Amino acid sequence: MPETYVPNFSRLALGTLVGSVVDTDEIVTAMVQEGKEDKYIPGVSDATGGIVELKTLNLGTGYTDGSYNGVELRDVGTAVGIFATADLQFSGGSLIFAVVQNPGTAYKKGDQLTVFASDVGGTGSDLLFEVVLVQPK
Repeated sequence: MPETYVPNFSRLALGTLVGSVVDTDEIVTAMVQEGKEDKYIPGVSDATGGIVELKTLNLGTGYTDGSYNGVELRDVGTAVGIFATADLQFSGGSLIFAVVQNPGTAYKKGDQLTVFASDVGGTGSDLLFEVVLVQPK
């Protein structure tokens, strides 16, 4: 069975007593029992949290030119994060500017996000972001 070193700060974040080196399954069980499944424990879980940085994978086409504030970022596929918003600007039908306004919660690196055309003037498609960095709880 794989074992994981659990640093002091992680044991405190978990909120339960675990040894410094324990079976990985025991840590996962403790996380569930303590209701701390969203905590980041190195070697056990992927970091989840609010979005710190996005990478634009596709600028999209056919979007209505203009600036849009507080646009909800929507998951593509299996992302479970919620409540992230961004300020976006489109010109020539494509994205030219984006900044995260509200980082949301429960996102992880690699999540892919988009926006609904109805949230940015009613037209457009194929805008795609990828979460590059999150701030764990």
